[in-house]
Amino acid sequence: MKKISLAFLLLLFLVSLGTFGYIYIEGFSFLESLYMTVITISTVGFQELRPLSWQGKLFTIFLIIGSVGIFAYAVTIIGNFLIEGHLTFISRRKKMQKQLEFLKKHYIICGINRVAKEAIKEFKKAGVDFIVVAERIEEEKEELFKDILFLEGDPTSDETLQKIKITQAEGLLSCLDSDKENLFVVISARNLNPQLKIITLVKEEESISKFLKAGADNVILPEVIGGRRMASIALRPQVLSFLDVMTTTAQEGLSLKLEEVNVPKKSVLANLSLAEAKIPQKTGLLVVAIKKASGFLYNPSSSTQIEPQDTLIVLGTEEQIKRLRELISS
Repeated sequence: MKKISLAFLLLLFLVSLGTFGYIYIEGFSFLESLYMTVITISTVGFQELRPLSWQGKLFTIFLIIGSVGIFAYAVTIIGNFLIEGHLTFISRRKKMQKQLEFLKKHYIICGINRVAKEAIKEFKKAGVDFIVVAERIEEEKEELFKDILFLEGDPTSDETLQKIKITQAEGLLSCLDSDKENLFVVISARNLNPQLKIITLVKEEESISKFLKAGADNVILPEVIGGRRMASIALRPQVLSFLDVMTTTAQEGLSLKLEEVNVPKKSVLANLSLAEAKIPQKTGLLVVAIKKASGFLYNPSSSTQIEPQDTLIVLGTEEQIKRLRELISS
């Protein structure tokens, strides 16, 4: 962009210099001077409006000599920008269209505000398949948007959601700027995919019940969460720091992390007690909690039964978590 700006500034300087030069030297009108300047620096070879004085001819010679290099540079830079930019745009669109064909079990992020950008960072760190959809994505050249799928379109439209294969998606995050828009997304998404995990932003606390009735699984109120976090930092700073480190994806240099692992119906661990499953002995993981249909069971005892569709909340390394997933699916 700096080269493009410089090219336009140089062209503007040349046109201004030539125009005011002919006005001062030859007494031409502004339009006549502009015309003479353009045909001179572009070297199209049109005849001058009327014979020039010797001062005008000398000025024209210097204008031509000075403009040849500058005009050629500016035209080259602008031409390359338009051609390469267009070709890059077409190439990226084709690549994204091809990738869309293979999307499955992916996540959809609607919107491109501050909240959405933070979600994008976490999904990139986690290495999860996802696509961003927003009406206008001007930030596509930012570092954040490198190598990610995105689609410009109306997230509240069924047609747009179908283009990004919502029926095969795992979850959706609606991060638009108004409750009205987010509600439309939730309703459309739930109708198109009854099994979809839907998380949405909510601005007004009284709107929570509407979103839950519309089909949202979780609602996020940034101001409420922000207030609770501020209080937690003041009252329990070390606990909060620990949880931040444990729950933030891919912390640099961190060996331990909290993770959730679902137990399928046909898993070898289904219907076993924790003592019989021997998860710590086989994987080295610590089972912190179990999410059951009735709610969370914290610090479960060794006699706790692992039921199908339970979610184990475990603490350990990436390698240990990988071993647990392999054990569950074996």
